[in-house]
Amino acid sequence: MKDIVNKNTTPPSPGFVFTDSRTGIVHKDLSLFAIFPKVAKSWEANGIQPPDNWKAVVIHEMCEQNPHIECREEGEPEEHMTLADAYRFGSSVTKWIAGGAQFVSNEEAELRAAICAKCHYNKPVGICWNCHSLLKWMGERTGWPETSRDHELRGCTRCKCVLKLKVQLPLDAIDNTGISYPEHCWQRC
Repeated sequence: MKDIVNKNTTPPSPGFVFTDSRTGIVHKDLSLFAIFPKVAKSWEANGIQPPDNWKAVVIHEMCEQNPHIECREEGEPEEHMTLADAYRFGSSVTKWIAGGAQFVSNEEAELRAAICAKCHYNKPVGICWNCHSLLKWMGERTGWPETSRDHELRGCTRCKCVLKLKVQLPLDAIDNTGISYPEHCWQRC
């Protein structure tokens, strides 16, 4: 069964959406926890007996229906940013802006993305709403470039960075204080 990476702080755009295959009803809300009473009420109205783990079933189906929601497989450890990770992120943004807010070449970004896409540290990482908002704001203002592998990139569980953004940054803008990377990583250069 799948589970949502960060249930409390980062609602996906356009919010949480669950299409109930039992009733055909589409439930939407900015809060995952507001979806559950709606589903329970519709099941009761339609005479559907919920299984013991009905909330887990709803979340699993929501993950299957919404590929834009960051989900993880059951048993996979949940990764979250720490204060130190957020500090490194802020430091990297500051260095990047001070360096002229330049991106690496498309070729370099594609090479990095190919390495990250195959890496076993490429997994969902929960980021806070503030970081999510800052990343969105930066992308809207800078026209953040994309790679052909963006759909395969999640977060790096070594540094907790959002990989589709990190592969675009020059190495001298990235604060990797206290992080060790595997031999195959492009950041070891």
